[in-house]
Amino acid sequence: MKKKKALALSLALLLILLLSACRSPLAGAGGTEKTADPLRDYSFFFRFDVFGISSYNSATGELIKTRDATDPSRYRATHFLTEAEREEIGSLLASLDLPSYPAEYDPFNAPDAEEKRMTAPDQTIVLSVVTPSFSKTVTCKNVCLGMTGGYDDASQRFLDVCARLKEILTSTEEWKNLPDYEFLYD
Repeated sequence: MKKKKALALSLALLLILLLSACRSPLAGAGGTEKTADPLRDYSFFFRFDVFGISSYNSATGELIKTRDATDPSRYRATHFLTEAEREEIGSLLASLDLPSYPAEYDPFNAPDAEEKRMTAPDQTIVLSVVTPSFSKTVTCKNVCLGMTGGYDDASQRFLDVCARLKEILTSTEEWKNLPDYEFLYD
């Protein structure tokens, strides 16, 4: 009897291991399919918007609508991610293969492009992720304002993930309760 139970337990464990080794493809940003497990243990920092005036730090929960104000403290709130937000963001970040991106990056203009696309005003995007297996920061300084128009699939995927991060963060009640922008840009 004990041998049958041990065999059944062994088979159940083997089945669990086999099932956990099989991954289902996740739809990556931009509709591309990419096989990736969502990140589970991570923190991230995200700076976005015109001139990089907005940011979020998942480790501290600090959400900043704008640094460009007479009294910037009025534009700060604390938001800790819900379990659903954390899971979705983990999947988004895993879909990027962030370690493969350069530290300084322009997702709108290929490195060898002879003509560069620019906007005025521009935006700064910083995406920094820390996990037990890697730590990576990608900085996009003074790039086109907007989240579409990447020069290849990887750059568009990066922009799509950033656009979704921005959408998640600006949909929170904490963001919505912050005052309207003091200064607007044309």
